[in-house]
Amino acid sequence: MLSLQQRVIPYLLVTLAVLVCVVIYRDGLYGPLVLDDMSVLGNILGPEFGPDKVLQNLLSDSGLLKRPVSMLSFMLNGLAGNSLFYWKATNLAIHLGNGVLLFFLTGKLIRCIDSRDTYTAAIVTAAWILHPLQVSTVLYTVQRMTELSALFVFAAMLTYTIARERQKKGAVAWPMQIATWLVLFPLGLLSKENALLLPAFIVLIEAFFLSREKLSNQQFARIAMVAALLLVAVLAIKSDWLLGGYTFRSFTLTERLLTESRALIAYLGMLLIPVQSRMGFVHDDMLLSRGLLDPWTTLPSIFIVVALITAPFFLRKKYPLIGFGILFFLVGQAMESTVFSLELMYEHRNYLPSFGIFLATAAGINTLIKSRLVITTFTVAIFSLLILVTYGRTQTWASIETLYTYMETIHPRSERLATIKATQYAGAGEYALAHSTLEGFSSMGVRLQHLNIDCAENRSLEDKQLNLDIKKSNLANNHAIMQLTNLANMGLDNECRFSPDLFLALLKNINTLPTVTRNNRQIVLMYQAHYLWSMRRQDEALETLLATFELNKNNPTPLFLACEWMLDTNRLKESEGVCSKALRVADKTPFNKFGVLADKVRGRLESPSTR
Repeated sequence: MLSLQQRVIPYLLVTLAVLVCVVIYRDGLYGPLVLDDMSVLGNILGPEFGPDKVLQNLLSDSGLLKRPVSMLSFMLNGLAGNSLFYWKATNLAIHLGNGVLLFFLTGKLIRCIDSRDTYTAAIVTAAWILHPLQVSTVLYTVQRMTELSALFVFAAMLTYTIARERQKKGAVAWPMQIATWLVLFPLGLLSKENALLLPAFIVLIEAFFLSREKLSNQQFARIAMVAALLLVAVLAIKSDWLLGGYTFRSFTLTERLLTESRALIAYLGMLLIPVQSRMGFVHDDMLLSRGLLDPWTTLPSIFIVVALITAPFFLRKKYPLIGFGILFFLVGQAMESTVFSLELMYEHRNYLPSFGIFLATAAGINTLIKSRLVITTFTVAIFSLLILVTYGRTQTWASIETLYTYMETIHPRSERLATIKATQYAGAGEYALAHSTLEGFSSMGVRLQHLNIDCAENRSLEDKQLNLDIKKSNLANNHAIMQLTNLANMGLDNECRFSPDLFLALLKNINTLPTVTRNNRQIVLMYQAHYLWSMRRQDEALETLLATFELNKNNPTPLFLACEWMLDTNRLKESEGVCSKALRVADKTPFNKFGVLADKVRGRLESPSTR
């Protein structure tokens, strides 16, 4: 029988952690948009956004499933107002909700092996809520996608555990199973694809808690081996799809796997030694592992990761919390820190997996230290450190100046930060500083950004500046295409004078690079068409637009533009087929995504002057 103290104090501790979290995050809620916040949320943040635009913005450009649940939550914020404070406050509310779910889930799991331990769940939850590494998820607005995915995964793990408890008691369990697999799991997937890991988490819950006594280590090892072999088989069958993404990266699959071993160790360092200088938010300056000893830390990192993978199989019977926590962390990293051609390192990838490390650490401390006084003193000291560091980190995130100054201090060789800083300097008219900030970087994006800075300063470019040396190995990433299209817009808007012939040749040269993604290739072709049209090469421009549509037949934008240009030049007969085809494609697109373009064209076609 638990005492009143054992039952009440854990709830008080979690409540206190929630209240402290609200206080220390408050100033950070006034912070800026960063990185891809604007590219994902720009349409929703704009003054023209309203209820009529909801369906058109329901599908994100991110992820295979387009994340409509997350986008809907952003649009609810957008309909309520454009104040970023409330957008970030919503993120904080979801984070705290996740903490509450985690408290109940952890309590359920711990009671499977120790019915008298009521404090560990509260300590793990408080550490997860208050840890400074979570700041770069909670205050990075667009990472609400990560938070919502975690919300539904934690909820599904909890409902599944409750269902299994009821099943063991002979009570009705199927409503909870339906909630787990037919409600919460799909909601998680439609928030962010990381929720696909839920079945693996359920297997861990069964192996370490619910079926621990029935399942032998040999059986568990066989299950893990079969799952791994199935995964390898799927990836082998889909190898073209898997390897195709590396065409657009500066690293190979092997280099990524080697580097991710070091990234995992870096994540563990951030979680176990919560010092702000380890957490710089951007990590694009991470040194690539090109071999087992290049750099030398690669091989030791691989040994540590292998040890972490194998240790839980030996810990499962005697120390299930430690074993479960370690494997939960590693499984939680499986999608974003293994074979897929994503960027090498992001702090928000630890948002959900970090629970495993906190659980394993708390259980390990309880195992090693038997003195309640020592544990209490140690816990108070740790939480004092977490609160202090997290408060300092939220203060850093409170303004764009403090955030970027801090990141620049931690990551002086980050190209991403340099390009952002250069853009800020150029916007303020500090053109020399903008150029000097980019010194030492030579990517295509940086070279094109230098041209943009010169355009902003001199309102013109010399012919020799447009004769860039384009090699097949050049990485034409999103930053390069963004700089290219910005330059194109300045030329079309007469904000910068340069040779349209040379610029058209530059567009064509860049578009021949294999490192240009299909979406970016379509964008560049659209600008080629614009320049051809401005040079009165109308037939070529229209042919280019039709070729652009062939790259992605689900996007009728090039057809709509061709339709309008034909109507502008009284090519009425030619326009009939193109306009009709554009409208047919738009009408088949879910959620009326191209409704504005379609309505505009219909209006022109119904106009007396067009009939």
